[in-house]
Parts: sequence; structure tokens; C-alpha cells
Amino acid sequence: MHQIRRHLARIGCPVLGDDKYGDFSLNKSLRKTMGLKRLLLHAARLSLPPFPPLVPDGLDVSAPLPDYFESFLNYPGKSIAAATQIH
Repeated sequence: MHQIRRHLARIGCPVLGDDKYGDFSLNKSLRKTMGLKRLLLHAARLSLPPFPPLVPDGLDVSAPLPDYFESFLNYPGKSIAAATQIH
């Protein structure tokens, strides 16, 4: 997770809620206006090809969005752009 956050920040796409590498003023604004309290980084799906003998048949794992992530995306009456005055 650390490397993903670091690399995304370096290319100008910081993870929302990342207080180490992220956009601090944006995170502060989102915390105040939309209640952002956690890092918004999620792996919805992970697929590994077959790799005998460790993963002979491959692996495919999926995970739904955590409740806090879903709540943030569906925050009533606000959008990220409106909450941060980004146009």
C-alpha cells in the first residue's frame, strides 16, 4: 500500500485521505465538508495467473467497497468538486 500511495502522489494522482503523501489541503477540506476520515484506496479485484506449485490454478479474488468508502461516494447533497471548490 505504501508504494502505491507514493507512486500515485509522485505522478500527481494522490489517494484521497492520504495524510502522508496526499494533498493535505484537499484532505482537510474533504474531512470538514464530507467527513472523510480514512484512506480511499481499495482493491476491488486481484487476479493471479497459474504459478505452479504455489498457485496451480491461478487465483481470482474480489471484494466489495467498504461501507465508509461507499458512504463517501454517495455523500448526500455534495460532490467532491463542490466540497473543495474544484472546477
